[in-house]
Amino acid sequence: MGTCDFVAGWAGGALGLVTGHPFDTVKVNQQNLGIGMTKCAKDLFINHGIRGYFRGMAFPLVAASAINSVYFGIYRVSLEHMMELRQEPNLFYFKESQVEETNSTVRRHSYTETFVAGCIGGFGQLFLTCPVEVVKIKLQTNQPLPTTLSMKGVAAYRGPMDVILHTIKSQGLRGLYQGMGITFFR
Repeated sequence: MGTCDFVAGWAGGALGLVTGHPFDTVKVNQQNLGIGMTKCAKDLFINHGIRGYFRGMAFPLVAASAINSVYFGIYRVSLEHMMELRQEPNLFYFKESQVEETNSTVRRHSYTETFVAGCIGGFGQLFLTCPVEVVKIKLQTNQPLPTTLSMKGVAAYRGPMDVILHTIKSQGLRGLYQGMGITFFR
């Protein structure tokens, strides 16, 4: 895997998470509490300030960067292997497809190869994505909003490692992969 792929994956993962996490936090709390989006966003701000929108973000920030790096690395390696296996242009080879320069030699890969390499990269990152999302969601809903009547009290988890250990202890390793089937299709 090239350094450029790793850095691009890391930066893309970090930026995507920082911009999307506040919306995701509102969504997860809205689903957990069964209240409207506006009320949920307002209550988060009133009770926790701006920091409430970023609750539980540290672990996924590191993990999302790693996940995207893994994706881009697997994508690149898969694409290179497919290009090496192809001895001559196949039925799906197009002259206008993406171009890659390597040692001043221009190699073209088809749209089909790009699609397949993307699928392989997505499948590879799935095994990191699912546990990260389980931990993230448990941390986002860890400190209930005061608008709930039945969930007042101390936070259940002290941090990401506590979530991981508690989940494995209570549900086994499978607990970290809850929702993997639907994540696969996403």
